[in-house]
Amino acid sequence: MTNVFFDTKGGFSTYKKVLDQNEHESRKIRIAHAEEALQRLKQEIDRRMDKLNEILILSEERHALYDYKLAQYEAKPTRALAIELGELRQENEQLDKALEEAHPEGVIAALSEGYRALTEELAQKKALV
Repeated sequence: MTNVFFDTKGGFSTYKKVLDQNEHESRKIRIAHAEEALQRLKQEIDRRMDKLNEILILSEERHALYDYKLAQYEAKPTRALAIELGELRQENEQLDKALEEAHPEGVIAALSEGYRALTEELAQKKALV
């Protein structure tokens, strides 16, 4: 009597079919996990972009405030305004230096490029399933 479960003569063994089905289900699960991870990465990129935009707006506003105070000082110099201008200039320089050292645009660009590459790779994997 032949064992139908392991029958390989016709290439239709039940064992092989079960293995193939398990592998197929396993791939679908891995793809679902990859999609979730990509979604989290996209959310992180969006969060970083929003934060960067907030910081850039803050920087622009602080520079505009400095320019406004400088115009006031040039019109009517006072000691208090001079001190405030000095503090504003120092704070603006620190913020600009921190932005320059952190390279947030480069980090976001690298993350975005990685996201695009992973999305393309996942699309290829999904096509195989």
